[in-house]
Amino acid sequence: MLNLLEKYILNFLDNIYGLYIYDLINNIGNKINNIDRLNKGYIGNLIEKYINLNISRKDICDISLINLEIKTFGMDYNKNLLNDISLISFKYLNLFIILEKLFYKIKNILFIPIIGNKYSCIENKIIGKAFILKFSKYNILSFKNELYNLNNFIKNNYNNKYFINNFYTKRFRLQFFLNKNKEIFLNIFFRKKFILNIINKNNIIF
Repeated sequence: MLNLLEKYILNFLDNIYGLYIYDLINNIGNKINNIDRLNKGYIGNLIEKYINLNISRKDICDISLINLEIKTFGMDYNKNLLNDISLISFKYLNLFIILEKLFYKIKNILFIPIIGNKYSCIENKIIGKAFILKFSKYNILSFKNELYNLNNFIKNNYNNKYFINNFYTKRFRLQFFLNKNKEIFLNIFFRKKFILNIINKNNIIF
């Protein structure tokens, strides 16, 4: 069940439903100046500025007062998800620490589809219908079991010369990469098929 602030946010986002990202940029005006267009979270940052609840941020959730995380995802005009949904990115030191932060972040997620062709200019994409998913304690426990089991495999194979960059579970993708300083980082994603199944199961309409 949604709380009053979550309902307010969804109603507020209805005002930009169907608009181009270009229109959103014009709407928030000079607040866009400190947002990096090349950042992969560019559209999410724009929407956060639009919501503008003046809520102090923490380093885990986007809207800390109600532990709500904002996630955008690409969708084409046929309602196919274009990519997996990035959840968290951390320097790879201790996967257990990363996973605990992840499980806190994904309890309550504000999802906003961004509709357009895969190679469309960002400004020409369209804002879809926002919705909130709340994962139960049972869901989170299931996520933990899934990823902790994978962690044991990674730990045992990490120094293997055949170590691969991507690991897949039923619902997650883990991607290891080197940054420009040759440090190992880890991205964790929801797999697009998992999110699409949830959308269909809950009859979410865009």
